[in-house]
Amino acid sequence: MTAEDVAALLIGTFTVAPLPEHSARADRLLDVVMYGLRAPTGQMVSGLGDRDGE
Repeated sequence: MTAEDVAALLIGTFTVAPLPEHSARADRLLDVVMYGLRAPTGQMVSGLGDRDGE
Protein backbone atom coordinates (compact mmCIF):
# COMPACT_ATOMS: atom_id res chain seq x y z
CA MET A 1 0.00 0.00 0.00
CA THR A 2 1.45 3.33 -1.01
CA ALA A 3 1.16 6.70 0.68
CA GLU A 4 -1.14 7.77 -2.15
CA ASP A 5 -3.44 4.80 -1.41
CA VAL A 6 -3.65 5.77 2.26
CA ALA A 7 -4.32 9.41 1.37
CA ALA A 8 -7.11 8.44 -1.04
CA LEU A 9 -8.72 6.17 1.55
CA LEU A 10 -8.59 8.84 4.24
CA ILE A 11 -9.90 11.57 1.93
CA GLY A 12 -12.80 9.34 0.92
CA THR A 13 -13.54 8.42 4.52
CA PHE A 14 -13.41 11.98 5.82
CA THR A 15 -15.60 13.15 2.92
CA VAL A 16 -18.50 11.04 4.23
CA ALA A 17 -17.58 11.15 7.94
CA PRO A 18 -19.21 14.54 8.71
CA LEU A 19 -22.59 13.31 7.48
CA PRO A 20 -24.50 11.83 10.44
CA GLU A 21 -26.22 9.21 8.30
CA HIS A 22 -22.82 7.87 7.19
CA SER A 23 -21.03 7.70 10.55
CA ALA A 24 -21.31 3.89 10.77
CA ARG A 25 -19.88 3.55 7.25
CA ALA A 26 -17.02 5.93 8.09
CA ASP A 27 -16.26 3.89 11.24
CA ARG A 28 -16.10 0.68 9.20
CA LEU A 29 -13.87 2.27 6.56
CA LEU A 30 -11.45 3.55 9.20
CA ASP A 31 -11.38 0.09 10.79
CA VAL A 32 -10.48 -1.44 7.41
CA VAL A 33 -7.72 1.12 6.84
CA MET A 34 -6.23 0.61 10.31
CA TYR A 35 -6.40 -3.18 9.97
CA GLY A 36 -4.59 -2.98 6.64
CA LEU A 37 -1.84 -0.74 8.05
CA ARG A 38 -1.03 -2.97 11.03
CA ALA A 39 2.08 -5.11 10.90
CA PRO A 40 1.44 -8.85 10.82
CA THR A 41 1.34 -10.38 14.30
CA GLY A 42 4.76 -11.30 15.64
CA GLN A 43 6.71 -9.38 13.02
CA MET A 44 8.66 -6.17 13.48
CA VAL A 45 8.42 -3.49 10.82
CA SER A 46 11.67 -1.68 10.15
CA GLY A 47 11.77 1.61 8.26
CA LEU A 48 9.19 3.07 5.98
CA GLY A 49 10.25 1.28 2.80
CA ASP A 50 8.59 -1.55 0.99
CA ARG A 51 7.65 -4.90 2.50
CA ASP A 52 11.29 -6.02 2.43
CA GLY A 53 12.31 -3.09 4.64
CA GLU A 54 14.34 -1.40 1.90
